[in-house]
Amino acid sequence: ALYSLFENAPPNVEDLILKSLEIFYEKLKETYDGKQGLEDKDKEFQSFLCLCLQTILNRISSHMDEVIADKIVEQIIDCFKSREEVFEEGFLLLSALCSKFETYMDKHVPALGPFIIHALSQEDSSETIKNACGLISDLCTMVESQSIIEGFEEYVPHLLKILTNRSLQRDAKLGAVTAIGDTYLITKDKFLPFLDDALKYFSSAAEQCVDINIADYDLVEYIRRLQGALIESYT
Repeated sequence: ALYSLFENAPPNVEDLILKSLEIFYEKLKETYDGKQGLEDKDKEFQSFLCLCLQTILNRISSHMDEVIADKIVEQIIDCFKSREEVFEEGFLLLSALCSKFETYMDKHVPALGPFIIHALSQEDSSETIKNACGLISDLCTMVESQSIIEGFEEYVPHLLKILTNRSLQRDAKLGAVTAIGDTYLITKDKFLPFLDDALKYFSSAAEQCVDINIADYDLVEYIRRLQGALIESYT
């Protein structure tokens, strides 16, 4: 109910929504603070709170204190550590922070890097990989992260591997294609050591767009989206 309320609230209640922000990140801290291991109900509550915080950030159009970003990032990292795993809603909240605070988020990239790498290696979770790829794209395009420029060599091999993994869902591969393109745009000539491999994978993917069974509507939609991602990455 609260999630729907924040999502559909009129603009004239922004101040009230903003006041609720502190309540939610204090509640998020309570889910892991002083606990040894988390129960499933704690993890579910963390996910819900992250979704609510994401919605609040997306709804607030006025300037927000950057201290808020610092607190939320710190708590997301603590959630990852307490769960000993990354989770979808945490990455979605980080993407919302990138959209709201843009270049300010660059200071947090070194601390987030290991969790992004970990997410990209989760071959049993296409959703986690998709959201990690989305966060990489946000860091490249909205944050214009200098830390990405300094450390992209660590994650690009994982993105290339995702493109050849037959067990992953299509959305994860689309996210990897887009993340590679966005990484190239920000790193420019520094990306050259990976360019040949990237173009080889892109060419292989492009061949899928030539001969498809038009009766398979899901496949047609995937190919259409793949075409768009490849064109965007190539250009």
